[in-house]
Amino acid sequence: MVAVTEVVRFCTQDRYKTGKDMSKLSEKIVRDAFDARIAQHLADNSYPGEKQSSSLKLWDDIDIDYFQQLPSTSQYLKEQCDLKNTGSDTDRLAGNRSRVCIAARQTSGVGRRGNPWYSSENCITFSILAILDIPPASLGGLSLATGVAVAETLDDLCRTDLTLKWPNDVLAGRAKLCGILTEIPQSSRQRAAVVTGIGVNYVSDSHVHGKVDRSIATLQELTSADQQTPCQLPGREVVAGQLAADVLMAHQLFVDSGWQAFADRFATLDALANQRVSVSQDGSVHDGIAVGVAADGRLKVDIGGTVQCFAAGDVTLSRDLPAKTLTAKASTPQDTGMVITAIKSAGKSAGF
Repeated sequence: MVAVTEVVRFCTQDRYKTGKDMSKLSEKIVRDAFDARIAQHLADNSYPGEKQSSSLKLWDDIDIDYFQQLPSTSQYLKEQCDLKNTGSDTDRLAGNRSRVCIAARQTSGVGRRGNPWYSSENCITFSILAILDIPPASLGGLSLATGVAVAETLDDLCRTDLTLKWPNDVLAGRAKLCGILTEIPQSSRQRAAVVTGIGVNYVSDSHVHGKVDRSIATLQELTSADQQTPCQLPGREVVAGQLAADVLMAHQLFVDSGWQAFADRFATLDALANQRVSVSQDGSVHDGIAVGVAADGRLKVDIGGTVQCFAAGDVTLSRDLPAKTLTAKASTPQDTGMVITAIKSAGKSAGF
């Protein structure tokens, strides 16, 4: 069994309140679910031989911080990432390790284009800090790889097939089930600290529904969609533990094998494939047909027979126009030097 060090922080600062009655049971459930998921992956030989040893670095002795209430789980983890002033760029992230932060209630989450992410006790909100042995310039596609891992995990729980809308909205039909935000608060030449914020709609909440202008799906609804074969909804802590383990596994797979390990999996989940879309970017609107993603995670859109790639933007489906399948020759890739910006912008579009 993989060792997990559980860190319970009864913080005295007003910013981070855990509450005197914080449940140790909740933390144990998260830890057990995380441990079991990692053990399952290793038993399935996801990382045979030498790769298994290297992959353990991501979650060996990982810290799990559980709070009853927190402004932002991602902001908390970014503040915990200590950048060393060693004079050596390679060692600037030395001493940091991966960790998970979970909040029963998050009060100041960040959503698309910096808008608030509305959540309550009926949502699952947590973030993951992963210290990855990979040059920051090679991180293109990591945000989508994370989305694939999250969508597949949630799909296993649901009675309805889920899809992934570029860059990281997990959908049930046209309704949003989950949003993801990927950020890189610190990096060196060969390593990167990646913070992934995840928000899942767990059970129906009229307070949240009244604050957003789009359809929302919940795990509660989706696990009970088939009344003839009822499915018991796992607890929030169990879902968070499983998702955290699967995301860390996906990150290590990305470090080892790159985007090619996720390309086919993303294609089966792609909600925009061969659909007419509108991409709003920097005040301009581009209409075309989505034709997948590039190796660096950018959205490819066929516009008048030429494929253009978008690193960021607000994408909507053109519902009034029929979709059709097109095969077009891609144009020369654009903005290849903007990998980090693309990841940050993609996360904001995801809606966490």
